[in-house]
Amino acid sequence: MLTKGVIQLLNESKEGSLDDTHTPCLKRRGFLKLAACTLGVFAATPTLAKAAVSKERVLSLYNPNTGETMRLVYWIPGEGYVRESLKELSWTLRDHRNDQVKLFDPHVLDQLFAINLRMDYAKPVHVICGYRSPQTNAMLRRQNRGVAKESYHTKAKALDIRMPGRNVSDLHRAALSLQAGGVGYYPRGNFIHIDTGAVRRWG
Repeated sequence: MLTKGVIQLLNESKEGSLDDTHTPCLKRRGFLKLAACTLGVFAATPTLAKAAVSKERVLSLYNPNTGETMRLVYWIPGEGYVRESLKELSWTLRDHRNDQVKLFDPHVLDQLFAINLRMDYAKPVHVICGYRSPQTNAMLRRQNRGVAKESYHTKAKALDIRMPGRNVSDLHRAALSLQAGGVGYYPRGNFIHIDTGAVRRWG
């Protein structure tokens, strides 16, 4: 359960309101589009498609920037996305430099869930970078021009991940096989980037 302080911070975050009008998975408008896109993530194999509709979707994450670990059911068959779980996941994936929070796009969470199934990985996935506030992104751009001005991290639609004990090249291939969005390959940093943008690849 979320603590009172975390809930208050989530609700008051200037970088991402969490009321119903700003919750992509709960808005009536666009629900069918969301469902279609979500199923598309799992359409790569019959196994993924079956798991997508018949089992709870669980994510186990570790944030090395804060030392926080969490394991949550974020989607339930017949009910859909669990609002409180999305809030708590978004808190764990916050900008650790200033504690700013934005509600995460469930599409990218579904990508991560599908990659876990592909990799048969049950340990906590290390999230190197989740949400990145505009202020943090601007600071990183001053240090490294390779940082995108309109990064999907600033929209809470991207994750930089690694799976300890697994080869990053295998993780990269698993992400590419989904054909679900952008995939960046960073073997020197031992991580990959996934996002909900157009299907593309780099690195």
